[in-house]
Amino acid sequence: MRIELPKLFEKPVFVDFYVDEQERMIYFAWDFGMRGEFSLDTLFLDIYKINDPIEAVIEICKFDLDHAFEHCREDPNYTECHWALYGNLKDRRWISKYEE
Repeated sequence: MRIELPKLFEKPVFVDFYVDEQERMIYFAWDFGMRGEFSLDTLFLDIYKINDPIEAVIEICKFDLDHAFEHCREDPNYTECHWALYGNLKDRRWISKYEE
């Protein structure tokens, strides 16, 4: 399934994902090719409480994008994932939650 992340960039960002109900995993890929996965049972961001897989994907993506664009790059939790998101999406013009 393909979704567009809601109003985070001036140009759209799409994520393709697949839900494996048997393994309780979501596998996803950003439109620029980077891939990720997470468990539907993860405690991180209370994902296990979200019944809609689309909402779970959006929450994970929004968290990583916020970290990539809004946090200090010297933060020890700023990982390769965040560098890749920033590097591949910076030309699409991030709409900061701090902009008025």
